[in-house]
Amino acid sequence: MSIYTLLSTKMDPRRKGNDCSFNGFLQDYLSINEDINSKALNRFLKINEDFYIICNYHLPICSDSISNSIIRYKDINKLDNEALLIPYILYERKEDGNAYIIFDDNYIYAIASYFALTEHEEYKALRNNMLAFSLGDVNTVVDDHNQKLKPSVLQRKLDKKHFKNYEDVLNICTEQTQSIEKQIDELPKDYEEKEEFVKACIRKWYLLKKCLYVKYMVDKGILKERHNNVIKSQRSKAKENADSIRFMSISSIWEKIK
Repeated sequence: MSIYTLLSTKMDPRRKGNDCSFNGFLQDYLSINEDINSKALNRFLKINEDFYIICNYHLPICSDSISNSIIRYKDINKLDNEALLIPYILYERKEDGNAYIIFDDNYIYAIASYFALTEHEEYKALRNNMLAFSLGDVNTVVDDHNQKLKPSVLQRKLDKKHFKNYEDVLNICTEQTQSIEKQIDELPKDYEEKEEFVKACIRKWYLLKKCLYVKYMVDKGILKERHNNVIKSQRSKAKENADSIRFMSISSIWEKIK
């Protein structure tokens, strides 16, 4: 199954579905919606005028995932079909086309969403045709697209741009945790969309944990140099890293912001 065949089945309200808020031509989306990120998204039309876009794509986490059973972050399951929320997915209408997972936030959330999305059976076979990045990476992606680099090659290039080693990943995730806590503390009491805010906090904590666990486990250098090729030892440390992310329960967040 191609990327296009799969993603084109995701239904938006125009087709009486609720998989996402929009699924159609990027050009159409930009012409009828006032998106604050339209300037960055518009750059992709210079690559291909026939790009499609999915906005606010949501789905549950993969319950059969080994990493999810090890992370054991129960609150994410309470969001059901809205556990994962991907702001944008661009995709191409061709047999060997690629898909681009785009976050308007930190790069960490983009790659963690890629990890979570490709755990689902329908996406596993397509993982090599998917690239994850933030809006801050658009220029790099557009420039390198013209060189026809494979998504896996470009993903490694983006990784090197954002962090030198795993310790950088750990530090960024810790900083993001502190940022979430600050947002909770400073949320105005009259904020009108508190329910969505709470969901966003839970999603971010889950993605930070996911990123720390998977990034550590897929690093063959870490396996060899730090764990003498003992997978069990690597998995134990990966779990410890994921557990280092502080979080609040849903009820505790509500208590703080009510």
